[in-house]
Amino acid sequence: MRPSSGDGRSSSDLNLNLELPLSHPPPGGDDGFPKMQIYALTIPPSLRWWLTRFKTSIIGLRRRTMLGIALGVLTLLLLVGGRRVPNGGMWREADVDASYGPRNRTLGFEKIFYLSMKHRTDRQDMMALISGYLDLEFTMVESVNGSSISDKAKPYDVRNPPEKPVRPAELGCWRSHAQVWAHIASSGITSALILEDDADFTSSIQEVMSDIDTHLRRLTGAPRGEPYGINNSDSSWDVLTLGHCYGEGEEGPPAAKFPKAAKIWEAWEDQYAPAMDQYRIYLPLSSSNRIRVLLPTYAPICTTGYAVTKMGAMRLLYNVGGPGGALEMPVDMLMAEKFKAGLLKGYTTVPSLMAQWKWGTWRDTDVQGEPEEGSTKGTSEDIVGSVREEIAKRFGPGEGARNVWKEFEGASYE
Repeated sequence: MRPSSGDGRSSSDLNLNLELPLSHPPPGGDDGFPKMQIYALTIPPSLRWWLTRFKTSIIGLRRRTMLGIALGVLTLLLLVGGRRVPNGGMWREADVDASYGPRNRTLGFEKIFYLSMKHRTDRQDMMALISGYLDLEFTMVESVNGSSISDKAKPYDVRNPPEKPVRPAELGCWRSHAQVWAHIASSGITSALILEDDADFTSSIQEVMSDIDTHLRRLTGAPRGEPYGINNSDSSWDVLTLGHCYGEGEEGPPAAKFPKAAKIWEAWEDQYAPAMDQYRIYLPLSSSNRIRVLLPTYAPICTTGYAVTKMGAMRLLYNVGGPGGALEMPVDMLMAEKFKAGLLKGYTTVPSLMAQWKWGTWRDTDVQGEPEEGSTKGTSEDIVGSVREEIAKRFGPGEGARNVWKEFEGASYE
């Protein structure tokens, strides 16, 4: 026998008080809002089980829905934060943060320096245009006139000079690079890109450097938080060669001499690489001949563009014209010899990512040689989407150039 309440209803009955607005509400209360009429509803025991069951189902459904939403959001975050997107047949991490590494104003390095003689304001103006056009931050370093270097400061014993001493222009070229190495070594800079003032490269340099960053970290085993795998320890690389001339050893160590090292490389399809069939051996299944390869540095020539770590700058300063190696040849050739000797460690991109811009006139060089083939419009070798060519098309005269008076052609005024 169930206990009963005073009004004869079972205590197991479910009582609900519902506040329902009336269609014709009574006068408002003190707060100015209509009063609510209170109704007392009694739910019979026969419906209680079904209502309880319905309530439990709703709560369970709500929990499952919220859990599903949470899992969906988590999955989306994982996809956005670390997704991999196809890039020419290979896979790379998607860089969505423009401030990270290669997509920032210094291409992921702490500084971008470029060398220029004080009087070459023509080249400095062009570097300023490139800086503004690509939103990159360049720092100019004034190059050194080799004739001004004291005999006591020359990187060889002038009392017993090499059989063929370097010329003053070559001496100045070495000192120009050496003063940048010295600055990096003595400062808090951990990495820097060093350019010569006639360097040309693709206008999509940030995209290409993003790929290089990904593949270089694979070679070094470095995590994503270290752009280009830089950690400034003895295990890290010293020099990353990006702009070089095609000469002995630009394609890595010879397999006959270094069979293990010759198998270390990364290759990927790159729409900004020149079409060259010779690099298909690195991606035999690729249908494209636009392939970029990253190899251990052996003996590249030219210093058009290269990056250094702080430890690399210190090794260069010591071994190239310093106590560890007299300057008996041009600086790029001596650097190549130090790589071959194993005193420097690095990686090289092939085909070269940077090249010298040439006009084919006497203005092309401050160091050596006769004018090479060029054109009155300027040219660089094997650069796809040259930033210098783009700037000329964007701001110079010629087909497609802006003409502010064109809109007034044929107009008549009364």
